[in-house]
Amino acid sequence: MVTNGAEYVVSELQRLLREIDGLLKSVINTAGAPGSAAVERLQGALGRLREQLADAEEEVVSKCRQQWRSTDRYVRDNAWMAIGLAAAVGFVAGKLAIRRE
Repeated sequence: MVTNGAEYVVSELQRLLREIDGLLKSVINTAGAPGSAAVERLQGALGRLREQLADAEEEVVSKCRQQWRSTDRYVRDNAWMAIGLAAAVGFVAGKLAIRRE
C-alpha cells in the first residue's frame, strides 16, 4: 500500500513533466526550429527528468511497501502491545479533549 503523500508527490511531478513537455512543444512550434541545439538540450533534459522520475517513483513505492510490510509484521507479532498502545493513545487523546472543554 502506498501512502497518499507519496502518490500525491508522484502525481504532481508527472503533471509538471506533462506541462514542461507541452511548453517545449509550444516553443518548437513557435520557433519553427525543431533541430536547434537549445531544443535538443531541452528534449534531452526532459528525457533525463522522465527517467529520474520513473526511478524515484519505483523507489518510493518500494520503500512504502517495505514499511507497510514491516509495520504489519510488527503489529501481528506484537498484537497485545499494539492494542495497549492504541488504548493508551486513545486515553491520552480523551483526557486532552476533556481538558479543552
